[in-house]
Amino acid sequence: MADRDKLLVEPLLPLISSQAAAADVSRSVSPDVIAALKANDVMRMSASKLGPDHAGWLRDITRSHHWACFPAGAGTAVKARIEGGEVVLNGDAAFGSGARYAEIIGVIFLFEGERGPQFTLVRTTQPGVHIDPTWKAMSLRASATDHVRYTDVRIPLGQIAPYTLKFRELFRSPDYAVVNPRYREDWVGLSDVWLGCMAVGVADAALREACSGIQDRIALMGTKMVERPTIHVNLGQAGAMIGAARACIYEACARTDARITAGNIPCETDYLEQMAASMMTLRLCDDAMRLILRVLGGNGLREGQTFERRYRDFQAMPIHINAHPDRVSEQYGRHLLGLPTENPF
Repeated sequence: MADRDKLLVEPLLPLISSQAAAADVSRSVSPDVIAALKANDVMRMSASKLGPDHAGWLRDITRSHHWACFPAGAGTAVKARIEGGEVVLNGDAAFGSGARYAEIIGVIFLFEGERGPQFTLVRTTQPGVHIDPTWKAMSLRASATDHVRYTDVRIPLGQIAPYTLKFRELFRSPDYAVVNPRYREDWVGLSDVWLGCMAVGVADAALREACSGIQDRIALMGTKMVERPTIHVNLGQAGAMIGAARACIYEACARTDARITAGNIPCETDYLEQMAASMMTLRLCDDAMRLILRVLGGNGLREGQTFERRYRDFQAMPIHINAHPDRVSEQYGRHLLGLPTENPF
């Protein structure tokens, strides 16, 4: 494998894996793991563009390896007013994944009485910024997808920029300057591809553990589990599904990488195909996880393997709004029929 193909976080994988069980209980990732991630070169992949007037601040964020989150999920409502040379923010932002680990928060807001969204960055340590640990879900507990609440948070008026809906279309303009060709790719499409890769990893780990764990297990009436035909059938199907899921999402990754390397500007079809590949990968992995659960049965769960945690972690993936089958299928179907897509992200 060439060096450029290696995972940037590969040296950290043992550290991440070793604290996974503790993170599941505490619902927070270890500070040591967070510090190691922030010091890793993976942080170089972050970028934001507010314009040349903000280049110094953005450069400082990147060089400092600061973590940024972007709470803007369902239920978000942040209003602003102008007082002197400052903008005053009030309201709540939902689904701030990683907020409690972050130094920087991206804020989408509306001025009172206006409809055009605006964007700014604030620091988590600013007065009036409060991270509320509202993520109580059974899935990905330590993702800390919390609410961020703003109470009279003040920022300079010159530190805001208009937030463009369907910004992916703006990024595709050759006249729009980007830090690197990869930033012409829509972040939702990329996040879907990453989500699909994570799903394959979780499902594959669950399958390998199930195959290893049943070697010496005895079923009812003294039959060895490894000799039961239904075990073979279910594991065989699960393995085939995971293999198909891996092929699907890796092909999407390869197409994306090739496009970035060549400097080709993506189109709406590329973006929709990224989301569609993730949607189908997640569906295949979801079915595979259910087959593995059927193999393990109640006794397998009773024995306390890590499958239960992996199964719980997985549940949020197929229904993530970025890759949700209802949203993706509708927009992809419209596109196939030659109708305009309507989703703002």
